[in-house]
Amino acid sequence: MSSIMFFENEGLTGEAINEKLHAYKGHLAEFFDEAYRVYQELKSMLA
Repeated sequence: MSSIMFFENEGLTGEAINEKLHAYKGHLAEFFDEAYRVYQELKSMLA
């Protein structure tokens, strides 16, 4: 989650964030897909 929030704060959007995450953590790519989805849900609930 912290990586997702960091990249979002840097101004990146969903697809760009996924590309960065996959580049750094290729073997965990599917985990990040789910983490990004959950993060978006949390942001929506807290808004």
